[in-house]
Amino acid sequence: MKDLWLDYETYCDLPIKKAGGVLYAAHWSSEILIAGFAINDEPIKTWGAGDSEPWGLVDAMEDPQVQVWTWNALFEYSITRDCLLYGMGYRLPCVTLRRFRDAQALSASLALPLTLDDAARAIKLPVTKDPRGKQLIKRFSTPQGGRIRPEDDPEGFTEFREYCQRDVGVLREFVGELRERALSPFEQRVWVFTAEMNLRGIPLDMDTVRSAEKIVTAHTTQLEKECESVTGGLRSTQRDKLLKWLNVRVSPQMENLQALTLVSTLETSLLLEEARQVLKIRQSTSRSSTKKLQRMIECVGELDRVRGGLAYHVATTGRWGGRLIQPHNFPRPSYSLEDIERILGFIQDEDLEGLVLVYGDPLEAISSCLRAMICAPEGSTFLVGDYASIEARGLCWVAGQEDVLKMYRQGGDPYVDMAAHVYGIPYTSVTPKQRFLGKIIILGCGYNMGWETFIGSCATWGVTIGEQDAKDAVFGYRIRYDKVTQLWTRVGNAALHTVRTGETTEVQGLRFSMKRVGHTPFMFMRLPSGRSLAYPSPAIEKRKTSWGEWTDTVTFFGQIPGKAIWGRRHTYGGRLVENAVQGICRDLISYGMLKAEGAGFKQILSVHDEAIAEVREADTVRLNEYLVALCSYPAWAEGMPMSAEGYHARRYRKG
Repeated sequence: MKDLWLDYETYCDLPIKKAGGVLYAAHWSSEILIAGFAINDEPIKTWGAGDSEPWGLVDAMEDPQVQVWTWNALFEYSITRDCLLYGMGYRLPCVTLRRFRDAQALSASLALPLTLDDAARAIKLPVTKDPRGKQLIKRFSTPQGGRIRPEDDPEGFTEFREYCQRDVGVLREFVGELRERALSPFEQRVWVFTAEMNLRGIPLDMDTVRSAEKIVTAHTTQLEKECESVTGGLRSTQRDKLLKWLNVRVSPQMENLQALTLVSTLETSLLLEEARQVLKIRQSTSRSSTKKLQRMIECVGELDRVRGGLAYHVATTGRWGGRLIQPHNFPRPSYSLEDIERILGFIQDEDLEGLVLVYGDPLEAISSCLRAMICAPEGSTFLVGDYASIEARGLCWVAGQEDVLKMYRQGGDPYVDMAAHVYGIPYTSVTPKQRFLGKIIILGCGYNMGWETFIGSCATWGVTIGEQDAKDAVFGYRIRYDKVTQLWTRVGNAALHTVRTGETTEVQGLRFSMKRVGHTPFMFMRLPSGRSLAYPSPAIEKRKTSWGEWTDTVTFFGQIPGKAIWGRRHTYGGRLVENAVQGICRDLISYGMLKAEGAGFKQILSVHDEAIAEVREADTVRLNEYLVALCSYPAWAEGMPMSAEGYHARRYRKG
């Protein structure tokens, strides 16, 4: 098998960050400016606009024994298909997704950065990307104020060729350094499957999306006029000036205008009525969820579908993530399904007055309908499978908490059981309110959460809890789930021992090892599936605990949570257990979805613990068959009690 190393520099009238790579590649204005390529270790060649036919590249593409290595391979595949093959008239049926290998996916699987220059820098490659690249891309690929063609600046275009050529070299060096950890055959299937879902696309009800956007625009305009009238000319988007205006009228003063601050101020602060009015306006106009409507309009393509909305291996654990319309972070609806259907009617009639009359804040009402904008076309419907408590089950499975696993297998309710334990009452006496707290405890306390954090966790569920009740809940969990509690300590100690000594350790099927890949040391945690989670450049550092003691802690190189920068991160037993459980659940979901795909269910999306297939309306009778396929499990997961619930509907909804 030969390797083709490939990188394109392209032009399109569409901005790629807004449209997404698949829509960008398919657009009529999209074209290849430069193709940099090489076979194996041969010299790197470039083909550019104005050159004769790119026969060297086409010959390599025509050979089914050549695998194509690129960075962000779905984009390079789309450009190959839409610009090289269709656009330039070549007919090469052997160019399929299965021949592509994604170096970005390899980087993600090793918990390294998702841009080639950052990833190369992270593993200290002696060859790095050309810093001139950004300026050259701006000049030829994303010009501002008029396009610059190669013939307009031949000297600059020659530099652009050199930059592309250098990129191919960095790509080849990067993969060469890490190739021994290339995706397994199963993971390559998952990557291909993800790309196939992205090419199928997420269908949207664009008529309703556009009507909703009109209502949002009209109502926001009204609110801004109201804000200007009350404040003497300030708009709700003028953050610093508005904060200064509010702080004259609010006590105590506000530190910022973030969503939680607005809620807290409206509920607890002393404020003038005019300040209350402006705070509510700011709440409405700053609602990020309704901005998704504009995002849908920007990136929707042929047949009203968003293509490229799913990303492979975004989290360290391997879970899928959202792109473009970000289906993974749609807001939780404030209204029932019946209300959402009624709201959709108001939207489709573009009846702003009716929405205000019945639901008050039309932006909140529309925000509750965002999932419903994902809508199967006429004659089709969705089958949606939701894995039931898969993470709570997975945690008990890996910890060996057999008494709780038995409860799951026999159809018992662990939330009721937890509430009964905390409240010291019989199982049959637990009230719905007490069961809800039991649910919060199980979902929140599985990874060594402290009682202070648990109070905040309850608040996100709308539950207020005192200090003693929080302590009773947290310590009650640790007593009831003793095997889980022991696992935190055992896993934390195993990781410390491996990093300190270099020796391999194993706890409950989780194997920790140290290995140098190329020039970079990694700590690996191998999961029961055989897939490993990676922790680059691990070390042991002293760190002060929340209770004031200094203790040895494993640190590693990674992205700082909530920031776009990379640096040293720390971890501990509870967090490593969380990583392991989420990784195991991801492997089970991937396995089940591939089984369902093999059974003929064409899937378009995975959102958290949900899988979504698009089928003919006549196939709604196959829902149970779909759920059974999703709950297939491999031999390594023997004893894991899998279960899924589901529904069929044309519109996607919160299950």
